[in-house]
Amino acid sequence: MPQQGNSPPSFNKRIFWDVNYEVLDYDKKAGFIIKRIFDRGDVEDIRTCRRYYGDDKIRDALTNAKWLSLSTIYLAAALFNNELTGYRCYNLGQSNPGHAGAYPGFRRDNYLPGRLHFDHNPHILVVHPGRSS
Repeated sequence: MPQQGNSPPSFNKRIFWDVNYEVLDYDKKAGFIIKRIFDRGDVEDIRTCRRYYGDDKIRDALTNAKWLSLSTIYLAAALFNNELTGYRCYNLGQSNPGHAGAYPGFRRDNYLPGRLHFDHNPHILVVHPGRSS
């Protein structure tokens, strides 16, 4: 549910290149919008999304998503301070490693806790598979 009193936000149309942005229903398509913003938006888009939908709705949409990029899963886990295994798409990728939708080149031992950190820019999440923080 959008935060009370918030008017629909304005996101960059490049994020929604494949849909009619002008008729996008922010309430009915909240899950789609949230996932798309976190996968393709920039820092300001994510901040706007968080202000409009609130962290609880965003957390719910991202943890129940069937697919997110690995970097989006790590970003969400860092923002909401939860485990990777709390994300449905992460578990689906782990249980089906040979599937085309699984994360290419993903090896569980490359992504251990402590190897996820923010590099020099606190707004950019960086995963260094061979380097622990």
